[in-house]
Amino acid sequence: DPDPLIENALKQHELPYISVDSHLTSEDKLSVRADYETAAYVAVKYLVELGHTKIAFIGNHALQYHYAQTFSGFTKVLDEQDIKIPVNWIQFRAYNEEAATMCMDEILHGSLKPTAVFCSADIYAIGAMKSIKKHNLKIPQDISIIGIDDILLCQYVNPTLTTIKIDKHK
Repeated sequence: DPDPLIENALKQHELPYISVDSHLTSEDKLSVRADYETAAYVAVKYLVELGHTKIAFIGNHALQYHYAQTFSGFTKVLDEQDIKIPVNWIQFRAYNEEAATMCMDEILHGSLKPTAVFCSADIYAIGAMKSIKKHNLKIPQDISIIGIDDILLCQYVNPTLTTIKIDKHK
């Protein structure tokens, strides 16, 4: 989404603009959005195809459009496969990497541990990876992680993050 100062300048000069990959919905703003529901579906389906049935979710409910789409893709796979998960495996307060680390901590404090985690954004997955390592668990041997975006940082974390690429340029 555009910076408010830039957005105001565009409006003052009556310059049209389109937001790319905007997570905010508005009647008066044009935007091009990725299909995050399908991205989430593909990610979680991939985990199931690897044999995972204990899959947690980390997302951010403040980004309503993005959250609704990714959670829908996640639950669609769980419903199709008749997979039930504990309620504490659904974490929706990951607004940054640090908060995602706390979400993963919350998941790991439960008596049951997931074997995989779907994160609705790569930055959340990186936070989850920190928590998993802090709990002396190995990725992917103990818990597999998958995210969405394919941000540059993914190739620098250890192990490299599995992610669904959103080609923002295309």
